[in-house]
Amino acid sequence: MSLYLRNSEKNDVVRVELYQTEEYGYAWVELKSHIYIPFYSEILLKNQQKKDEVIEDFNFLSDLPQWLWEKYKGDLKKQIDEYVQIDYAIRNFLSIVGNKYNLDLIVD
Repeated sequence: MSLYLRNSEKNDVVRVELYQTEEYGYAWVELKSHIYIPFYSEILLKNQQKKDEVIEDFNFLSDLPQWLWEKYKGDLKKQIDEYVQIDYAIRNFLSIVGNKYNLDLIVD
């Protein structure tokens, strides 16, 4: 599944890919996060008075794979068992940032 934060011009500012993977008898949750610098930069320029907060918010989103690793410490079975909760948490993180900067959350 892909989740996006899009600006009012329908440009992707953030893309997060979340899916279950299985290989060699092991299953785990795969999480990738991408920040599109040109559109992120526009948000940063529009919010110069709170630039530290903008940087912190988008840095957190770019570090979502690290968040997943820290939360589950490589426990692959627990990741699969709690996939729905992981999905909910990711959507919540994206919604919070999206609401702050008038970005739409799109799920594909």
